[in-house]
Amino acid sequence: MAYYTEKVEASVRKVLLITIVAAALGGVFLLLYFGRYTWQSQEAFRREVAREIDSRGLNGVCLLRNTLELYRGLLNTIASELATRDQVKAEESVAHWAKSFAPVLRLYYVQAGDGRVLGSPYPWGQDGRQEPWYTEAVHKKSLVALPLVRDPASGDYYIFFATPVYRESQLLGVVAVAVPSSNFRQFLAGQRVCWGERLGVLDGHGYVVAWTGDERELTGWQLLEEPFSASKVLTFPYHNGSVLEMHLFEVPGWNWRVVVAVDPVKIRAKEKETALTSLAVGASAWLLLALFSFSVFALYFFWQRKQLYFLAAHDFLTGLPNRYSLETALQDFLAKTTGHARRGMLLFLDLDQFKLINDTLGHAAGDWALRMVVERMKGVLRKGDFLARLGGDEFAILLEGVDLAEAEGIAARLREAVCSSPLIVEGRAFPLGLSVGITQITEGDTPLQVLARADEALYLAKAEGGNRTVYLPPEEKREELREGEDWLSRLQDALAHGHFILLYQPIVDLRTGELRYCEALLRLRTKDGRLLLPHQFIPYAERYGLLPRLDRYVVARVVDYLVANPQSRVFVNLSSFTIGNEDFIAFVKRQLEEKRVAPSRLGFEISEKSAVRDTHQAKKWLKELKQVGCLLALDDFGAGYSSFSWLVELLDEGIVDIIKIAGIFVKDLGKQPAMRALVEAVVTLARVARKETVAEWVEREEVLAILKDLGVDCAQGYFFSPPLFRCSPESVLNRVSWLM
Repeated sequence: MAYYTEKVEASVRKVLLITIVAAALGGVFLLLYFGRYTWQSQEAFRREVAREIDSRGLNGVCLLRNTLELYRGLLNTIASELATRDQVKAEESVAHWAKSFAPVLRLYYVQAGDGRVLGSPYPWGQDGRQEPWYTEAVHKKSLVALPLVRDPASGDYYIFFATPVYRESQLLGVVAVAVPSSNFRQFLAGQRVCWGERLGVLDGHGYVVAWTGDERELTGWQLLEEPFSASKVLTFPYHNGSVLEMHLFEVPGWNWRVVVAVDPVKIRAKEKETALTSLAVGASAWLLLALFSFSVFALYFFWQRKQLYFLAAHDFLTGLPNRYSLETALQDFLAKTTGHARRGMLLFLDLDQFKLINDTLGHAAGDWALRMVVERMKGVLRKGDFLARLGGDEFAILLEGVDLAEAEGIAARLREAVCSSPLIVEGRAFPLGLSVGITQITEGDTPLQVLARADEALYLAKAEGGNRTVYLPPEEKREELREGEDWLSRLQDALAHGHFILLYQPIVDLRTGELRYCEALLRLRTKDGRLLLPHQFIPYAERYGLLPRLDRYVVARVVDYLVANPQSRVFVNLSSFTIGNEDFIAFVKRQLEEKRVAPSRLGFEISEKSAVRDTHQAKKWLKELKQVGCLLALDDFGAGYSSFSWLVELLDEGIVDIIKIAGIFVKDLGKQPAMRALVEAVVTLARVARKETVAEWVEREEVLAILKDLGVDCAQGYFFSPPLFRCSPESVLNRVSWLM
C-alpha cells in the first residue's frame, strides 16, 4: 500500500500549500463565515422564542388547570354538603360560605322549589331558575362553565361555574360560583415577559376571560367561534395597527385555552439586534482570527478528504483495498513495465463453502469469519504484496517481481493457510477450500484484460471442482471459455422459444408392479436435433442465474402434461436457488388453480445439498410448499452433505413423503455389503416413519431382487424404462412381469 499512501500524502501537501497561499484572501471567507454565524444566531433566537412560547403556554396551562380543578372541587364539596342538610340549615350554610368567599368570588344557591337565589348579592335577576347557568347545569346534570357575564353595577366580568344538587335522584337546586376575571389575570401577571408578549385565557366558548398588557379591554371578546378548529396558531389584527400572532394551548379536560400572543414586529426587531451584535463580534475578531481560522479549516477539510478517499478505495469490512484500488495499482504497475522487463502476476481467489457459514450462522458470523481468513492470508504474503477484496468471498493479489513458480508457491501457501485447519465460528468447525486463478502480467496488457484473464482462470478452477490452482497464460483462450461466452444467449433463447424438452422416467411399485410415479427430466434440444443432458448446460444456467427461471419453466410444462394425462403423478427436481423463494410457492398455487390440477399429482424432489445450506429456512419453506398439497421427496439421499440426523429431522416434522436412495449406493448393491447395510438402514428408518423409499439407477435383475428382499417400496432405472416423452403403464409392461 506504499504507492497509495505516497499518492494521497502528495495530494494533501499540494492542496495544503494552495490553501496557505489563499489565506491572504481570508477576509472574503470570514465575511461568509460570520454571515453564516449570524444566520445561525437568528435561527437559535427563533428556536429560543419558540421554546419560551411553549414554556409560557405550558406553565399557564398547568396553573389554569389547577385553578379550574379548585373550583370544581369547591362546588362538588358544597353540593355534597347541601344534599345532606334540610332547607333551614342549607340556607344558613350558604349564607356562611358566601360571606367567607366574598373576597375572591360570589356564591349562589338556587332552590329548585321557589327559585330564590341565596348567598351573595345577585344583580342579574330574582328567579334563579331562569338563569342560563341554572338551566345548563340541570340539563347536563354535571358541572358546567358558562360564558362571561358582565356585572351591570360594577362593570366587572364574571365566569359562572355551576353544578346541580341531588338527594336520591331528586333535584334540590343548583349551586354556583361567579369568579371574577381578575382572579385569572392574577396568575397570568406572575409570568415572566421577555419580548412584550401578552398572555390570555379563553374559556370553553372562545371568550377572553383574562388578558395581560395594556389591551385589557379584550376581556369579554369572543376570539374563537364554536366549533373550534384544530389550528394552534391564529393571527389577530389589533386596533393599534399591529398584528398579534396567537399561540393556543388547550387545558386537558376543560376545553379552555391559554393564549401566548407575540408581536412579530417586535420579534424581528430583536432578531435584528441579535444579528447586529453577532456581526459586531465577528468584525472585531476578524484581524486576529482570519489566518488561524482558515488554516484550521483547511487542515480539517483535507484530513476529511483523505478519510473519504480512504473509504472510497478500501473495503469497509476488512480494511483491504477494493477493486478500484486494485485497478489503480494494476494501472501503475503496467505503466512501470513499459520499456522494462518487470515481472508480475495477478491472483484471483475465491473461498469454497464459505456461503455455508452465512447461511448457517448469519451474516454477522460470516463477516467475522471473513476477517479471520484475511488474517490467515496476510500471514503468508510478503511485504509489498497487494491484497484486495473484490466483494463477497473473492480476493485478488498483485505480486510484483515474481515468476510463475514463485506465484504458484505463494498460492500453495495461501491454500494451506486457509484450508489446513477448519475455521471455528461460534463453537462450530467449518472446513474451507480456496480456488486460485493465476495469470501473468505482460507489457501491452490493459488492466481490464489482466482482470478478465485472472477471472477466467478462477472460473476454470471452480469448474474443475474448486480448491485448486489454475494458471491461464496471457496468449491462451481455452476452448471451454470460448464455448461459455455464448451460453447465456443460448439458454435465454431456449427459454423464450421452448427448446427445452421434458422426458419422463417411470417409478415402479416393487410390490404390485404398477406404475406409481414419473420423474420429469430436463433436456436441451440443439439446432441439429441432439438432446443435451443437464450436466452439459446446468452449470452455465447456474453461472448466469437462470436456474429459478428454469424451475418455473419445468413446473409450467409438467402441469400442462398432467392436464393432458389425468392418471399421471409427476415429480420435479428443484434447484437450491429456488428453495426459500416465496414467490415460487405462489407460482405453483397459481398454476395448479388455473389449470385445475390436484396438488397431490405434483411432487418435488429436493437434494440434501440444496436444503443443507440453511436448514432452518429450508424446513420452513418446505412446510409452506407441503401445505399446498404437493408431495416432497428427498433426492439422492446419502450423496450430499448430511447424515441420518438431517433425515430424522425431516421425518419427525412430517416434511418428507418419500426418500430416494442415491443411485451410487444402488448400482453395485450386490457387490458391496456396506452399500447393502446402508440401504437397509434407510429402509428401516423409513418404515418406522411410515414413508416410502425409492431406489435409483436400477439396471440389473440381481440388484432388483436385493431391493425387494430389503423391502424397498419403489424403483426407477433403465431396467424398467429409459426416460420417455410420455410415461404410461404400457412403457414398463414388458418388465413388471418379472416382479410378479
